[in-house]
Amino acid sequence: MNTLNFWKYFESEERYINENDKGDYWKFLDTTIEELNSKDIYIGSIIKIIKKIQNKDLKEKMKQKLLNLILDNKLILTNGNLILDTELFSNEEINKIIFSSDYFSLLEESSINLGHIDYSKFNDFIYIFLTISDQNMQIEMFNKLFETIKSYNDFQKVLVDALEIISQKNHVLYEELFNSWINDLPKYYLKYLKVNSDPNYLYNKSLEYKDLKIGIDPRISIGPEVETNFINSLDINMYNQKHFEQDFVVSSDATVSPGREIICEPFHDTKEDLAKFKAVLDTLSEMGYYYDDKLGNASGQINLGLSYLDSAQAILNFYEIFCNCEKVLFYISNEKGQLSRQSLYQNSRIKAISEIIGKRIINEDITRNEVIDMFLTENEKKFEKYGIKGLSHKKNSVCMRGVCEEDYRFEIRIPNGGVNYNTWIDNIRLYSKIMEVAKKIADALKKDYITEEEERLIKLKLELEEPDLSDKDKLEILMDLLFDDEKIKQIYFDRYDSVIAKINTLSPNDFDYIKYKRQNFGMEPAFGDVDFSYQYQSKLFDPYKDDDNEKSR
Repeated sequence: MNTLNFWKYFESEERYINENDKGDYWKFLDTTIEELNSKDIYIGSIIKIIKKIQNKDLKEKMKQKLLNLILDNKLILTNGNLILDTELFSNEEINKIIFSSDYFSLLEESSINLGHIDYSKFNDFIYIFLTISDQNMQIEMFNKLFETIKSYNDFQKVLVDALEIISQKNHVLYEELFNSWINDLPKYYLKYLKVNSDPNYLYNKSLEYKDLKIGIDPRISIGPEVETNFINSLDINMYNQKHFEQDFVVSSDATVSPGREIICEPFHDTKEDLAKFKAVLDTLSEMGYYYDDKLGNASGQINLGLSYLDSAQAILNFYEIFCNCEKVLFYISNEKGQLSRQSLYQNSRIKAISEIIGKRIINEDITRNEVIDMFLTENEKKFEKYGIKGLSHKKNSVCMRGVCEEDYRFEIRIPNGGVNYNTWIDNIRLYSKIMEVAKKIADALKKDYITEEEERLIKLKLELEEPDLSDKDKLEILMDLLFDDEKIKQIYFDRYDSVIAKINTLSPNDFDYIKYKRQNFGMEPAFGDVDFSYQYQSKLFDPYKDDDNEKSR
């Protein structure tokens, strides 16, 4: 037999003159599995050829020969693919192939080699299984399959995946199998079904929360993008959740597959907005969404509306504080005991903006629009021709995004994700307070006189520029700059201490801030070369007087 004749159909190979003069398709009736393997003739290719055979007698004989080869050799997989074909084989023949083959032991062996259930082979089987018209046969096959894999750790994941696929194709069969296996289903799947069956679930849950508050200026708009790990691809159907359908979108994300990304419409520090945000995160947590400490792949952006910073100096103040403290922020933007994605996730491409910002933005006459124009992600290509690279790159640790004034925003990229509400609130508070201080200092510099509090903020900001500060000293200055409440400061001190303790247990290959810092765009000036203090020094020593809030000096 010629291998080519089984890669492509040739009508001439159907000829039969006599035993000494017959085509390859007749010769196939006398072949062995060893001959097929030696000639690289695959079962899948033979199936395609049989479907094209014109001679009905030959077609039936080839099918029977193929069926016998499969049964005699206990085949069900060839070249990594299922060979079941519902067009060629009847339900009875498929059932015979399944239960007389070593399919289930092959699946088990493949799973042992991988360390988990072989999802690709399993999913192929489920889709073939759905094409069978005999429901009793389907149930028998399903039960045998899941009894075979029941001892595996990821058995429940595969069971849920299978039921979800079946629910979309055959709801009657789904109900039958669901009721049969309900005692083996994980609690998170039952929770998922409960949430999606109740259009008021999230709204009623949000009413449970009282007096939630971040403690930031309510004028700052907040838009978290939550990334979280999950064992299955299950979504809350937000379109069916009353009062939530316009505010949250749950979608897939390649970074955390099969986890999810939850995108929130901008909201503010109000108890109503925070109650809705908390209801979504708490429900996802109850459904089984989580942060994978080992993978470290669930980042999560915090978008903060740029309209709050209404001057060029306010925006530059934000960048200066951020860049002078980026290493410390890198450590404290994570839940206590967690490391950042940028240090763990091998595909992370976040760039440390403090290493690329350079001297070029120092211009006393620069306008707010010019600052936005320079940093805006959408303008990255625009500046390349001038040799300015990096500032507007979408993978920077903090990006400026948007297409118009109403949409302009900072996208903070170094905090961790997950579905812990308190972690998100602590991170939102941290970066929002940097915005607040940036604006307060910019506003103070417009005045003829400054208050003691404004002078304190400016001095602390200048202290952050000292080149020989330790990370811990810099953290203490940053906390004094941003917060008055000692309990809030302690949140970030605890984060810092826990991260440093964890880093000390790892090898440099497991965690390397320097490597992250060097993921930049070439020989850009380092942030240490930037001098932002040109307006501050004279202000600190000008005499000022105010009868109410200020004193003479």
